[in-house]
Amino acid sequence: MVSKHKKEKSEKNLHNSVQQPDKKMNSFLESRFKHSEDVHDRKDIRTGWKFRIGITVSLILFLFTFAAGKDKLDRDLIKAVIAGDVDKVQKLLDRDADPDAMQEEGTTALMLAAKGAHKNICKILIENGAEVNTKNDEGRTALIYASMKGHKDTCDVLISKRAKVNLRDREGKTALMWAAIGGHRDLCKSLISEGADVNAQDNDGWTPLMAAADGGHNDVCDLLISEGADVDERDNDGQTALMKATMNGHDETSKLLRSRGAKR
Repeated sequence: MVSKHKKEKSEKNLHNSVQQPDKKMNSFLESRFKHSEDVHDRKDIRTGWKFRIGITVSLILFLFTFAAGKDKLDRDLIKAVIAGDVDKVQKLLDRDADPDAMQEEGTTALMLAAKGAHKNICKILIENGAEVNTKNDEGRTALIYASMKGHKDTCDVLISKRAKVNLRDREGKTALMWAAIGGHRDLCKSLISEGADVNAQDNDGWTPLMAAADGGHNDVCDLLISEGADVDERDNDGQTALMKATMNGHDETSKLLRSRGAKR
């Protein structure tokens, strides 16, 4: 099945192929007449039904050929992004590759660059028109992917380019939640300074503090509480951060939570 993102991408390429090749098409049409003997003959051809059918077919073939060329450029761009090849990415963009080129499931070139911690490629893509807050079929943005991997420098670049810090994926998780799951304290601090909600809850009612406590990330727990996290918030199953730390045998985390006011 073709994903919604892939369908939108194909429609965009076809639209671009109609809008962009004006000069090429003019040259193409002129070449149709360059061997005609005189202006009178050309006029007769233009007014004939055979000419109109021929031009329609030729135009369709031209547009599909142009679109196919665009698709190859976009595939090459995706490969260059994954490889972290900054120079090649720039050259492909200069040749009119789509900065929002995507794979199946709607994962864009920018998301792939963010996953790979290719911050300079992120800059280039955004400066060439890539949409920074696009979501894929999982509801994830480039910032969420960078946060999942703990790539603070890449997150800083994305935020400087207006990435929204409180967008949620299909699980209801924000970038801060993913950073807390991974125990990335400095990234958590950076996201909070940019307005990330420390008490946001995902679809299961988990907060960033619960995620950090569940993983035994003491420094992240301490930071979140200092930034206003509710230590006694409960998830959809009625569990608190302290309960999660205790059930997973994180004694030091449990001790920390109690010292910061956790009562249950």
